[in-house]
Amino acid sequence: MVISHKNTRVWCGASIAALLCLAPSPALLAQETASSAVLSSATALKDYNDTGVYDVTWNKLPVGFLVMDAHEDAGTYKVDVVTRATGALKLATKHSSTMNARGIKRNGGYTPQHFETVFKLRGDTRTITLDYDTSGNLVAETNEPPEPEWKRPKVPLELKVNAIDPMTLFYAHRPFIHKAIRSGNREFTLRYYEGRRLTDLYYTVGEVEDVQIGKEKHPLLHVSVLRKPVAGYKEKELKEMREKDMKLQLFLTTDGRYMPLKFVVDAKMGAFYATYKQSCPSVDACVKAMK
Repeated sequence: MVISHKNTRVWCGASIAALLCLAPSPALLAQETASSAVLSSATALKDYNDTGVYDVTWNKLPVGFLVMDAHEDAGTYKVDVVTRATGALKLATKHSSTMNARGIKRNGGYTPQHFETVFKLRGDTRTITLDYDTSGNLVAETNEPPEPEWKRPKVPLELKVNAIDPMTLFYAHRPFIHKAIRSGNREFTLRYYEGRRLTDLYYTVGEVEDVQIGKEKHPLLHVSVLRKPVAGYKEKELKEMREKDMKLQLFLTTDGRYMPLKFVVDAKMGAFYATYKQSCPSVDACVKAMK
């Protein structure tokens, strides 16, 4: 995993899938409210296990939902994400996506083993898979339908070393956030590859803030993320980033799980919000609850 401690510049596309507001489940909020408004460096890093659904809004208008199923045990982890556009956005884009990651835990870190995404937009479907060896080295990948190099630059294999997949990020950044709080050095960098583009993410761990979730405010840790393109970006994408790149803001629980209760993506077309709504017994139950 690539790590550095210097300040630079934010995140992936402006679709619902890149994000990855009603009241959250009472049990979850009771757990969070019990946390101190001042995050203590003595707080232990805890396992993050949850299946929940997030409302997604754009400039305060409901545009979709995101379901995340994240579970880990002593030796493994898995993340499954389902996104759906709703209302006018669904009619305009016909957007939906599924993403999943599987991996192993070793020496306090998270090592990817498999990543897959199926992304549908305006009638087109793209499927990407990434497979890794037990050391986390990328050994096989597919991107269907293929993109010619004149259309999208190829990412050199040597640059992919130590790059993780985007779903593993939800687990992999947690130990670094935890370490940043304990050490006082609140900046770090992680590199990820999603089968098309290679990107460095620059994290800044902020302070605990009272954040509106539904009708109440709750103490959440504010983490800002900026991105820097490394390889695989089209010139059009780079131009858009130069004009107005996106800033991702994460608002995480302060109980040692660093579970995201709110995402904010400030993009050229406006602000996208993903806010935790409720927990569910399964991904299917979450999806059905939103229909």
